[in-house]
Amino acid sequence: MGIAFDSSAHINQVGGFPASITGSHTIVSDTNGAVVVNVEGNGSLSPFPTDPTVTFGGNSMTLLNPGGFTSSNNATSVVWCFYIKNTTLTGSQTITATAGANKAQFLCACSTAYTGVDQTNVVDTNTTTGSEPSGSHTLTLTATAVANNDWGVICAGSENTINAGTNSTFRVKADVNAEIFDTNADQAAGSVSMAIGTTDITNAVMFFLKPVATANTNSFFTMFN
Repeated sequence: MGIAFDSSAHINQVGGFPASITGSHTIVSDTNGAVVVNVEGNGSLSPFPTDPTVTFGGNSMTLLNPGGFTSSNNATSVVWCFYIKNTTLTGSQTITATAGANKAQFLCACSTAYTGVDQTNVVDTNTTTGSEPSGSHTLTLTATAVANNDWGVICAGSENTINAGTNSTFRVKADVNAEIFDTNADQAAGSVSMAIGTTDITNAVMFFLKPVATANTNSFFTMFN
């Protein structure tokens, strides 16, 4: 079996330079599981916010894009993507995002969980980023899937609702600031594009979840046929 969507959760925006935000995510299955968390904060202040840290069920998550992603179009929104493998935790699990030394003016977060993900290399190597200015636009991100059956994932931040576009399935949002999308289907190795519809300044990070390897029994049957 390949990658499959399991569940989602969100932590709505907390302002006033929060030291941390906390919420819960109920995991249905931990079979070759993985969890993705999108943290979004205000980056228009000086000094620029330090990277937050995130824990899932008390376990530290890996930050995919150190330094966060923003753009000259939108210094008010910074997107940080985190991930972790999960083969032991089901039911309600606590997610905590802790601000860095230089706190963002606000923080919010959302999370998605998946099954069928490789437990050695949860995320494939290639990522890409993109942004759109204010107004109605289609933001298309394109990156190279290293392996067959990868799933593309987008973590996006905006000042307004983001809509799913071509090859993108909406999964969850926190307020109207942080959202997660995925391809909801296996992708062939090679160039993969995902699109989202924006009505305001939007920043987004696209990456791939790698599927767990399946046993190859062809050589066994070939020996006896």
